[in-house]
Amino acid sequence: MGFYNDFILPRILDLAMRNKVLMPFRERVIGAAEGRVLEIGVGSGRNLPFYRSPVREVLALEPAPRLTMARNAPRASSIPVSFLEASAEAIPLDEHSIDTVVTTWTLCSIPQAAAALADLRRVLRPGGKLLFAEHGRAPDEGVRWWQDRLTPVWRRRGGGCHLNRPIRSMIEGAGFRIERIETGYIPGPKPMSFMYEGSARRQYHRRNPDSRRRRTRTTWITLTPMGIRINMRVKRTNIQLPGWQAECTYMPAIAIIERWWRIFAAGFGYALH
Repeated sequence: MGFYNDFILPRILDLAMRNKVLMPFRERVIGAAEGRVLEIGVGSGRNLPFYRSPVREVLALEPAPRLTMARNAPRASSIPVSFLEASAEAIPLDEHSIDTVVTTWTLCSIPQAAAALADLRRVLRPGGKLLFAEHGRAPDEGVRWWQDRLTPVWRRRGGGCHLNRPIRSMIEGAGFRIERIETGYIPGPKPMSFMYEGSARRQYHRRNPDSRRRRTRTTWITLTPMGIRINMRVKRTNIQLPGWQAECTYMPAIAIIERWWRIFAAGFGYALH
C-alpha cells in the first residue's frame, strides 16, 4: 500500500483533478486569496496557475513524495511558491503568520481533520480567511445512505478520502464563522459529487463586558438604621443580620465583619442566629 499511495494514487488523483467541471471552483476560490497564502494539500499543483495579485506568496503544503509533481506544475510566474513537506495536523509555521488558507478537495482525506482545522486557525492572522472547495456529506437521505456504506472501501483505495464528512459543521466546529457557502451536486455519481464552496473567518469568543463589570464593580451596602457602609467586591451572595437582609459580595473578610457585628450587636442586646 505504501508504493500505491505514494506513486500510483497521486497520478490517479491528478487525472481526476483535471476534470473541467472543477475549473470554475478553482477560479473563484483562488481568485479570492490575498496576501501570504497557505494551500493545504497542494497535490499535483493544479491550483498554482490561478494565483494572482494581491497574493504575495504561496506556501504549498503536502506530505512527501507527492511534492515532486507539484514542483513540476505550471504556475503564475510572478508569485513566489515555497513547498512545505508536512502534514496539515502539524503545520510548521508561526501563529498568526498567514493571511489566507486555501483548501480544495483536501479535508476529505486528512486523517485528523479536526486537528488540522485547529492548526489552520492557529496560523491565520486575526481577520484572515479560510477559502474552501470540498466534496462531502449530501443532504439527501438516499445519497447519505450510499456515502456511509461506500466510505470504508473508498477510503482504503482513495488515499483516505471520506465521502460522508459534513464539511460545514467541521469548519464551524473548529472555531470558524462561515461568511459564504454554496452547495450542490456537480455531474457525476451523487455519493461523490456533492460540493461545498465558500469562505470563513476565525471566530473570536470575547468575554461579555457586562459580566466582566459585574465581577469587578464595587458594591456599597448600607445597613440601616445604623448607617454602616461596607465596600466589597468579587462574588455576590446574601448575608443574614439581625433584622436586616443585606445583599453584598463574598470574600474571606466576611468572617471578620461577622465577628465584628456579633460584638457590636451584643452591646445592644442583639443575638445572631
